[in-house]
Amino acid sequence: VRERSSKLLRTQAGKLIAATGYDEIGLMSLSSADYSAIESLVHALIAEHKKDSVGVSMPSIRADSECVRFVAEIQSVRKTGLTFAPEAGTQRLRDVINKNVTEEDLLSSVETAVRCGWRKVKLYFMIGLPGETDEDVIAIADLVRKVVDVGRKNRRSLSVNVGISSFVPKPCTPFQWREQMPVDELEHRLELLKRALRMRDVSLSWHDTRMSELEAVLARGGRELGAAILDAWRMGAKFDAWDDNFKFDIWKKAFAECLIDPDYIAHRRIAYEESLPWDHIDCGVTKDFLVEQDKLADQGIPSPDCRESYCLNCGVNIFVGEECSSFYRIGRQEIADVADSVSDENSLCSPKQRYWYKIEYAKLPELRWLSHMELVRAIERAIRRSRVPVAYSEGFNPRPRLSFYSQLAVGITGDAEMAVIELSEHLDAEDLMHKLNASLPAGIRVQSASEIAGKRGIEVRGGEYVISVLGVKSDELDKAVRGILESSEVIVERRREHDTKQVNIRNGVESLVVENEGVIRTKLVGVRPSEVVDALKQYLPGIESGYIHRVKVY
Repeated sequence: VRERSSKLLRTQAGKLIAATGYDEIGLMSLSSADYSAIESLVHALIAEHKKDSVGVSMPSIRADSECVRFVAEIQSVRKTGLTFAPEAGTQRLRDVINKNVTEEDLLSSVETAVRCGWRKVKLYFMIGLPGETDEDVIAIADLVRKVVDVGRKNRRSLSVNVGISSFVPKPCTPFQWREQMPVDELEHRLELLKRALRMRDVSLSWHDTRMSELEAVLARGGRELGAAILDAWRMGAKFDAWDDNFKFDIWKKAFAECLIDPDYIAHRRIAYEESLPWDHIDCGVTKDFLVEQDKLADQGIPSPDCRESYCLNCGVNIFVGEECSSFYRIGRQEIADVADSVSDENSLCSPKQRYWYKIEYAKLPELRWLSHMELVRAIERAIRRSRVPVAYSEGFNPRPRLSFYSQLAVGITGDAEMAVIELSEHLDAEDLMHKLNASLPAGIRVQSASEIAGKRGIEVRGGEYVISVLGVKSDELDKAVRGILESSEVIVERRREHDTKQVNIRNGVESLVVENEGVIRTKLVGVRPSEVVDALKQYLPGIESGYIHRVKVY
């Protein structure tokens, strides 16, 4: 078992937070909770970053009550999700894949989670596993139902998100010789689950089975795949990791043109004596050990954790020259000693003194396609990078105390946007501006900063905009502008997330003039600049807006 030292992990985490400004440290591993001194490490990370409201999360945890209580304790800074990965619905199949989790472990852990305040859990399962039957698939739904019942038994509404992925045989694993289940059979199993999981408080998501087949081909194929991958890229398969951009037909065409049979690669059981494309790569684990583990899976015999039992002679012990468990024991003590030496002096208690600063900033063309929420996140991360003593909100997910008094839609730039930032320590306004600008990304610049008496010191009515209009002559644009100004009623469609309605925007257009060739300037209150362009289209149907820039708010 390879484990990095606690000191190294803490150093890396500190550098990453300082460089990115993110508000969460993710301990990413197939089983983060199995790290030898996970508790002391996490407590150390929390102690070191608590004053910056940085939380710690793990992708999934062991299905045992003690681990759940531990996660509940560490998430006192920032409440994140709770995820369990039973992988299979029956104990028989969990033994096949060497997943040392019982149904009792899972249900007990969920009950502890409910009592600790969680109202939502995620469960991850896999279909198409070696030796799987329809009964194993139906058992997934039965197990999910029991999890939901745990919430009801404790008189709590428990929302369960179920994620389903398809088994993909991977190199350097005991199942590297196993065939992947064909797509039509995987789809059959998905349909079984969709019907069986139509229940209240349960949401189901699944991985595209065609994408899983492609993963198996790419995982088990040899160098001959290089030409097919290049051909697929040339034909437009460039963003296929996103479901809505996955172009399976292109991949099939690329394989066909390169005379590659994907079914032969993905859906064929490979004999132990066959040469594999990755045989020349030494992963540290011997091929004999992988064969032994694959045969044990056929018998449904799980292997023990070598850290807690005995050496399984996987091959790593030969590489290091002694049993790996000796490193585990030494590392465990070293990690615990270092982590326990960290004192928890930081606190998220609300500061007694607060200081408010108004900042005016520009959103430049480089970042015009950021949404307002993305812009807020970028500024929050810059604040953390700058080490400005910002005050944080309270509750499960503390955030820097920032108030934005105007929002820019996607695609719109601005010169004098306003926000108020709340600090826990006094800082010179000029110093604040320089610190923020040193940490902000290109495309956001603080123009000025000034201390104010409180965050309610700003009122915004509207904004002044400059809009370029494409495909129109100046005299035609003049005529359209006069038409709007001379009208008592200008009706446009206001599009919202779930509906569209007719609105009269005339009273909100305080001024509208043609400034230059194809450029208008307007002052708007409660009216979107895109709606002014829509009004102009009633006179000039062929026009389109170019750039939209907010000069100021008032």
